[in-house]
Amino acid sequence: MTSGRTINDVIGGFDFHQPVYEQTLSRGDRVYQFTRRASFGEPMPRIGNWFCLAGATTADLAIIHGGSGRLLQHFSVEEDIQVLEGIASKQQINWDWSGGGRGGGTQIFVPTRSVSMLRCLGADV
Repeated sequence: MTSGRTINDVIGGFDFHQPVYEQTLSRGDRVYQFTRRASFGEPMPRIGNWFCLAGATTADLAIIHGGSGRLLQHFSVEEDIQVLEGIASKQQINWDWSGGGRGGGTQIFVPTRSVSMLRCLGADV
């Protein structure tokens, strides 16, 4: 079961002045994620739930690089999955989760149970 806090975090990430869709990502589709780099506080960063399309920037997604920075990782969809797709909402800068910014870019939320259906292909360095 998903906690109320998690649901609020997910819906708070979308700009509901714009459409939000339930979409199917099909096998072979590509998505991208600005993943955290390893740091003292997080030596093994995990893959998160928020992804984007090619060409997105961290500013478009209302995330910041944080102290250790982020890498753009490429992912291949291995099995069809249901996701939410919409426009990133503007967020206040928050260093605890390395977020904040203007938003306005297309982002994709992948439920935790479906993240395992994505295969990491590597990063832009």
